[in-house]
Amino acid sequence: MAPGGAVGWRDERCRVVVAAEPFAGFCRVVWNAHVREMTDLEPDDRAHLMRVVFATEAALRALFDGSDVTIGEALLRAKAAASGEDGRTWILFGDPATRLRR
Repeated sequence: MAPGGAVGWRDERCRVVVAAEPFAGFCRVVWNAHVREMTDLEPDDRAHLMRVVFATEAALRALFDGSDVTIGEALLRAKAAASGEDGRTWILFGDPATRLRR
């Protein structure tokens, strides 16, 4: 595990880090290249970053909404939230048939 937490997903532009915090569900979306502010990103990069943020939120909401959901179902919800994504596969931890309970 990296010092800030485990990398849950990555691509060539950014990564999602499941933070090493004392509470569940805390994630960071980290841009790989240095930029001073989000508004310094090119419009396409900014849109990509926000799709990743929205997909991360959708996955976390699916995981922690109290329902009995599989990792695969959480993945489908995350992909639906990332509309406009270019078809990459999102990889989460574990077997897609694994049931998640709160």
